[in-house]
Amino acid sequence: MKTTTKHISFLFEVHQPFRLKKYHFFDIGNDNNYYDHENNARLLLSIAEESYLPTVQILMDLINTYGNSIKISFAISGTALDQMQRYAPHVLESFQRLAATGNVEFIGQTNSRSLFSATSMNSFSMEVGLHKKAIEKHFRQIPSTFLNTGFILSEQLCNTIFELGFKAIITTDEAAVVHGKNQYAIYKNNSVKPLKFLLRNSSLSNDISFRFSQKDWSEWPLTADKYISWLKGLQPKEKIVTITMDCTSFGSTHKSNTGIFSFLKFLMHYLAEDKEMILSTPQEALESHQPRSQSFFPNSYKGSKSVGNEVFENELQMEAFKSLYHLENKLGKLNNQQLHKDWSYLQSADHFYYMSDNGFFDNYFNPYNSPYDAFLNYMNVLTDFSLRLENANKAVATSIPLL
Repeated sequence: MKTTTKHISFLFEVHQPFRLKKYHFFDIGNDNNYYDHENNARLLLSIAEESYLPTVQILMDLINTYGNSIKISFAISGTALDQMQRYAPHVLESFQRLAATGNVEFIGQTNSRSLFSATSMNSFSMEVGLHKKAIEKHFRQIPSTFLNTGFILSEQLCNTIFELGFKAIITTDEAAVVHGKNQYAIYKNNSVKPLKFLLRNSSLSNDISFRFSQKDWSEWPLTADKYISWLKGLQPKEKIVTITMDCTSFGSTHKSNTGIFSFLKFLMHYLAEDKEMILSTPQEALESHQPRSQSFFPNSYKGSKSVGNEVFENELQMEAFKSLYHLENKLGKLNNQQLHKDWSYLQSADHFYYMSDNGFFDNYFNPYNSPYDAFLNYMNVLTDFSLRLENANKAVATSIPLL
């Protein structure tokens, strides 16, 4: 085993929501098939060909060459896994082959990238449980590190995450940077149960995720040599570097002709052969150092009682989310698999991000022409879903079998 001073953890995020079809007012009560399967399949297959499959192949080739010197992690949502199983089994099989190497840690999260951790520990726990089962089913792992949608945190949430069996959570380094703390360390907080905190390095992550192909960026072009020099330039005390990015950064956000795949190959090649740095999974990084016991992040907590401007930016988003949340009690203990699946799929944060008016989401992924179109379509679907819940509850109350 090589002598190391820094542990570098690369986390690739994979997520696809079940985008809704155009659902009109007159469909309410007449159509409970909400999803645009044709568009979802088209997008998944397109993204897989330009991003997922070549990225996985590069990582497989690197592992075959360097063995245990290549360690990485993936956070794959349950909705992405469901889409792969439905539309593109060969893509799921490629991830399974990567998992079979034993060099990949799979990270826990909510099944659909839900935002319910800000409002309901019950629905949040159900979502986490669904995702755990999916990871165990497809990859024969039980996640022990957690990544929450939007980096939402609260003391209650941290305690719940620990009780759900997780040892650590990956969160943003924002609070550490603001308060002048070491963002390259592992932390724990004495006010919550013994959950460890790994901090995502926002700058180094975004250099790859967002800035790689921006020609007006002062550091363009970003080469593997330059990136390695930044890592080597960190102070000796800065021992843990956690870099997370959407897997679509490779091939979709930054097309293959930008050199993004060559960058990935050479970056991993240099790290695999370097004597001062080691590629680690999050759990390996956590085991390598003792956590600092400091309450460094209280100001980064999000409220656990309501979802407001700290999560959403406009009234459309808040109204849609509150309408969804108010259906939680109607779902109750209904034993209806399709209703529970729709409940999970409708929680995806993407539905609410599509209602954003900040122009962040590219039309390639966003199927709507405006935030209001996204809101109206979602609310039509939610109205039908609410009627189905009412009918299911009436059927249970009167002991009438629901067909």
